[in-house]
Amino acid sequence: MHISLVRLKSFLTVARAQSLREASDILGVTQPALSKQIAQLEEEIGRPLFQRHGRGMSLTSAGQALLDGIGGSVGHLEAAVHMARDHDELEAGQLRLTSLSTLAAYLIPAAAALLHAKFPRLRLLLLVNNSVEVVEMIERGKADIGVVYDVAVDTDAFVVHPLHDERIAVFAKEGAFGLEANGVDVQELSRLPLLLPPRPYALRRVLERECGRELHPVAECSTADLVLRLASLGVGVGVLPELMPREMVEGCGLRRLSLLGGKTSRRVVAITRIGDDKSPLIGEALDALRQTMRPNSMPEHE
Repeated sequence: MHISLVRLKSFLTVARAQSLREASDILGVTQPALSKQIAQLEEEIGRPLFQRHGRGMSLTSAGQALLDGIGGSVGHLEAAVHMARDHDELEAGQLRLTSLSTLAAYLIPAAAALLHAKFPRLRLLLLVNNSVEVVEMIERGKADIGVVYDVAVDTDAFVVHPLHDERIAVFAKEGAFGLEANGVDVQELSRLPLLLPPRPYALRRVLERECGRELHPVAECSTADLVLRLASLGVGVGVLPELMPREMVEGCGLRRLSLLGGKTSRRVVAITRIGDDKSPLIGEALDALRQTMRPNSMPEHE
């Protein structure tokens, strides 16, 4: 029996998305065309593979057996296809990268600049999402690389690529709020007028855990740029990743102060779907992300 890779990939995409509409978006084909591929595969196998219902599509017992049997094999075949195709795409292809807003502020631009310098015809699609959305986009094939904190990845469905341990710092105007130049103890935070991300953000949870209490910031900001701008106006002190770009910090007339005490570092990782990490294009992007974390790229303390 000959079954095409296209039909198997269509089956896998629908099985993962549990929705014909979402799967068609991921594959870039129309719903009728995708439905036809599934119907042809069911005809070749001789059994229904999906149950259609109002909420989407779920696997039948035969469909689950097929998924269990061929999932990894198709992944390896797709990786081989990627390797052949990416030979040209390194020069004129597309890379979809999604990350958190704080990571997008200091990590993604530097990596993107390295890729652009090496492959000027490569098209980059850079997307900012929350942790759940980053993981979902990789899972559903809507992005090639996701950059998140390791605590957001609680499944073995991805390949996890450690990047670095991110340290947190305090950003404030010179001499503001009685802060010493040698750093700020984490226990001091509760007495300061803080500029923090909303509580669902990982950074906020880490700080409240180490302080042992709920923090009440003067302003909650969902972007690093807004935190820095408010700090420059003397509204409060910002708490952000230590590696915020020097030009952003100095451009706002701020100093970077070490956050002392407690366990406030977080592991930053890149995630890819199993098999996708064999792609030369994704490999180049991972190398660029790692390169931005080399010691000579670390900011000096002001």
